[in-house]
Amino acid sequence: EVFYVMEAATPDCDPQRREVGVEYRRGCLSVKRRPPLHSHSAHHSLCGPDVESRLPGLWRDLADKLWAGIAALKLGSDLPLDVVVVVDVKGGHSAVPPCPGVHDACTGAAPSAAVVISAPTELELEQAKGAVSAVLSRVLSDLRMNALFAPTSLNMPQLR
Repeated sequence: EVFYVMEAATPDCDPQRREVGVEYRRGCLSVKRRPPLHSHSAHHSLCGPDVESRLPGLWRDLADKLWAGIAALKLGSDLPLDVVVVVDVKGGHSAVPPCPGVHDACTGAAPSAAVVISAPTELELEQAKGAVSAVLSRVLSDLRMNALFAPTSLNMPQLR
């Protein structure tokens, strides 16, 4: 999924659509009669001095490298089958006034990057966190970013 912002039109040209973010999802997408409830999740947020300074210029490289690393993990061995990994990276944008035909203006957004892992059990979540955290640190060192992915874990019991 790609996120866009419509840049304001000048008198001599039409509004332009500018790409400002991307979201990738990976998991076993086969339809099951009773899919498992994803009651455990880990959220890794990018923080550090390079988030505000360098991420607006290289957000797409970061997203593509994260996705390539996660796509290289094997479902069933590196990642459990029922785990879903979401990569969400945004380069940020300034506020934009409304365009003709669009009633609301677009508010500004800061650059951000997050990786969310959700799993039905805590054991599967820990296995996936081990595999994905290696990818996260490798990508940041490849890009020479002065930042890190800070993890937080959530347990959300769900009832049928």
